[in-house]
Amino acid sequence: MYEVFLLGIEYVGEVIADSLRDLNVNVVFGIPGTHIYHVYWAIEEREDINLIVTRHENNAVFMADVYGRLSGKPGVSAVTAGPGLTNSLTGIAQAFSSSSPVLVISGDVPLGNFYDFHGVDEPNILDAISSHLTKDAYLISDPNNVENIVKSGYLTAYNGRKGPIHISIPRNILFMKGEYNGLHLSYNECDEMDIKKNFLEKYLEGKIAVILGPEFAYPEYKEELLRLIESLKSPLISETSVLGFIPQNHKLFAGFYEKNFIVCSAAKKIIEESDTILFMGVRPESVDTRSILKNVKKDVNLLFLLPSINSKDFLLNLETECIIEFFSIDSYKAVIISGPIKKIIELFLDTGISSQEFIEDWRGIIKTRYNEIIESIKKYSSMKPIYPGYALYILTQYIPQNANLLVDVGGNELWARYLIALIYPLRYLYAGAYGSLGFSFGGAIGSKIAEPYKETISLTGDGSLLMSLMELQTLKYYDIPVKIIVLNDRSYGILSYLSKRELPKEISSDIGKADFYKIAEAFGLEGIKIENAEKLDSEFKDVFKSPNKSILIDIKSSKEFPLFFP
Repeated sequence: MYEVFLLGIEYVGEVIADSLRDLNVNVVFGIPGTHIYHVYWAIEEREDINLIVTRHENNAVFMADVYGRLSGKPGVSAVTAGPGLTNSLTGIAQAFSSSSPVLVISGDVPLGNFYDFHGVDEPNILDAISSHLTKDAYLISDPNNVENIVKSGYLTAYNGRKGPIHISIPRNILFMKGEYNGLHLSYNECDEMDIKKNFLEKYLEGKIAVILGPEFAYPEYKEELLRLIESLKSPLISETSVLGFIPQNHKLFAGFYEKNFIVCSAAKKIIEESDTILFMGVRPESVDTRSILKNVKKDVNLLFLLPSINSKDFLLNLETECIIEFFSIDSYKAVIISGPIKKIIELFLDTGISSQEFIEDWRGIIKTRYNEIIESIKKYSSMKPIYPGYALYILTQYIPQNANLLVDVGGNELWARYLIALIYPLRYLYAGAYGSLGFSFGGAIGSKIAEPYKETISLTGDGSLLMSLMELQTLKYYDIPVKIIVLNDRSYGILSYLSKRELPKEISSDIGKADFYKIAEAFGLEGIKIENAEKLDSEFKDVFKSPNKSILIDIKSSKEFPLFFP
């Protein structure tokens, strides 16, 4: 028999809410349930934490993921036991793959198996499942340790290599009294670092290119990163999911790389010329690194700068110690330097080293190739259904600078990468390596909450939107202004394209007709249908005249894919 939950007494749910408030958490995403609603009650009682109740747990984690990428602190999601947590697993895996700081708090069945509930009643099962997808997973067994676990888990999500943390709270623990002491936890950085100037000078030589990955695309690193590339005078190449972290119109921006498809032509030429490649926030073992190594010199210096050596490290000393590790990757010799990033960058700056000039005019290459692509796309301006490349070309003439553009996996992302992300100064937020369908819409909600002053656009396909469509009601209920642009080709078009390229026969990928603009209207939002290309100009112009309004634009597009390379 459970103890009666008495209001006003510091029970575990209240300890969790007070701990989150101490950590300056101001928003929690999720769905309440019987195994977590005491946490929700306690949060609601503390008016300085906002609750965004979503329509699916996975979307809640997508929201927390993007909120964490943009805000400079972990996003928080709270879900119930059983299916609440298992529904969240794709979002958790996505956050881990993208190095996104997320704290997921879930309910759990009681310790001691008091009764059958889900039929999957082992108290450790959720903890065991999530442990493979997180930096760390905690199963709370002592109500007096709740505050310490919540606060240390939150800091761990953001410390070192950023990533998700899962805290599981058995239902009987939730009803117990727990100690709340107002603990203040922090990580101490080292005052001195034993990296010699001549060591860095040995590895930073000749033509130096900088490769930016997701582990560095966070607000606290931006100023130092800009100082470093400008001091080195090195071209910067971004992984696709962090495009726009350093603006695309910066004089040193040299394009992007993406492991599964292509390194853009300007970036490829830079990599081929480089004597030294400085990987910042990219792991040696990743597929991203392999895509770069296809194009390097035989004697190139490879230097990896990381917040921690191991992707799952969370020990405190990773931010207080500098670790240097020598290793080989394929036939190349490489060095990892990990530790407190800002201090390491200061040591790089102290060397006074700058890159030798590259032969190629990479900015000119980007501009010339882009203009060639646009000219080829204009030939399809009267095509019906609408040619997707032409639709996005028209979009570029109205999309606000410095907007946040959230893109889903699929054909919509290929077009957006080539036509928007390479040229226009905006933040391009992409599911990246894990490739979760439905990421864009949920992520856009998290983006708008993290940066409400920016125009936020979800660019998606019909297949992806069908996985997150229920969040249209979330937009309406909380009055969150997001623009949703759907390339609606009635199929999982990217699968059709790839299967024709890789299999003897194209697989069936059609998913049938859906009028998304009507569905938006059913939720009380504005929906716009565009069937003719000549209406793209006027409709996009009107849409972006209303920055504080949610609008869904349903573009009836053809199933076409870019066959050019940027």
